[in-house]
Amino acid sequence: MATAIDNLRLPEPLRVTGSNVADEWWRFKEQFANYELAADIADASDEKRAAVFFLTCIGSDAYDVYRAMQFASDTDRKKIGPILTAFE
Repeated sequence: MATAIDNLRLPEPLRVTGSNVADEWWRFKEQFANYELAADIADASDEKRAAVFFLTCIGSDAYDVYRAMQFASDTDRKKIGPILTAFE
């Protein structure tokens, strides 16, 4: 059975190369916020928002950047807030 989320298009992957990576980040962040709202997941747990949606949406190049990031703890690596802060 299809759900409302099945009909939503994921945000375009985050581009981490090029002349304006900062602008690409803000574009992706805005699209992701809209996706969360439309998919009704904005109130999901930090871990779910990070794992299922954000890390799935960022694309493989940005995921490689994420994998190289340093976090204060393994717990922070799985929460949306510290991940967003690290990308910013």
